[in-house]
Amino acid sequence: MATGTKRCKVCGKEYPYCKTASRPGVFRYQDVACCPEHGSIYLKRVMDARSNKIIEKDESDKAENNTEEELKYLTIEDDIEDDDNDEDDDFDIDD
Repeated sequence: MATGTKRCKVCGKEYPYCKTASRPGVFRYQDVACCPEHGSIYLKRVMDARSNKIIEKDESDKAENNTEEELKYLTIEDDIEDDDNDEDDDFDIDD
């Protein structure tokens, strides 16, 4: 398998890259970043740019310096916050 090196678009670190594992139409963090966390940061930046959102650099990079354990808690907290904002239209209870 032919391998080469690429530079992470988030942190600039060089990482080993294998093009043969890529499939058309599927996002792979290995194509743009050195780790899954940086891949998700890069993907968020791209999606925000395509939707014309103005983002703060500090906000999009907040996961950069977190450990894997901290990232799990951040994800859980974000999910809980999203659930709190959802309206329960499925349940109409008249007392």
